[in-house]
Amino acid sequence: MSIEVNNLTHIYHRGTPLETVALRDISMEVPDGGWVSIVGHTGSGKSTLAQHLDALLLPDEGSVLVDGLSTDVKKDLRKIRRKVGLVFQYPEQQLFAETVREELSFGPKNWGEIDDIDRTLAEVMEQVGLDESYLERSPFKLSGGEKRRVAIASVLAVRPSYLVLDEPTAGLDASGRHRLVELLSRIHSDGTAVIMVTHDLEIALDLSDRIIALEKGTIACQGSPEEIVLSLESRPVSGLVLPDICKIWLGVKNRGMEIPFSCDPIYLADFIADRS
Repeated sequence: MSIEVNNLTHIYHRGTPLETVALRDISMEVPDGGWVSIVGHTGSGKSTLAQHLDALLLPDEGSVLVDGLSTDVKKDLRKIRRKVGLVFQYPEQQLFAETVREELSFGPKNWGEIDDIDRTLAEVMEQVGLDESYLERSPFKLSGGEKRRVAIASVLAVRPSYLVLDEPTAGLDASGRHRLVELLSRIHSDGTAVIMVTHDLEIALDLSDRIIALEKGTIACQGSPEEIVLSLESRPVSGLVLPDICKIWLGVKNRGMEIPFSCDPIYLADFIADRS
């Protein structure tokens, strides 16, 4: 089971003077239970690609298949949107209810799953690290980090197989960023595939099984974190700067040392010290 994107092209304002090719000939795959990050500069097409994965946008050319279901087939769209949950960059674009309880209940009720709704809400609140006292609060009176957690919980409440997050760490301080990364790691370890759109290459390299780097609506490179670092060393991509720790790893590797790929500074320091 997987999400398969085949030769996807998306054109905004097609047939008008404002026509813009946002994505051109994109092919990629998200395996069941995997972690794939989509990285690139602002305007590279990251968010447009993310919105194709849950059929919020539909291809002008090419196809998107979710566990064999095609976004081109109208009767499949509801099933696809159940399988793929999308969390927007700004929680305010997603939240609408008067209380957190109503917010989280909307999805299950929409799918007719009302028998165990209290248990579902308790489970997703625990999953995102919020106690149940938040259920009676207004989502609009929470902090930025709390709003983001509620937005994620509202998607998790319908138990998607794939969780797509658009710039989940944007606007968070270092502490909030760390807590959110821990949350996403827990969600992934529970078996949910994570597709993360981010401009933060360091986070992508640290967490992902596979990375797709976009540039001007096309795939500049894709592969494992190690393959991405090696590719960016030989061919830079606009807006993507290798973290210093990756430059250190490259320096050690280029000196002829056999060193496993790692973005962990402690691991690299210990590795170098052991061979000094």
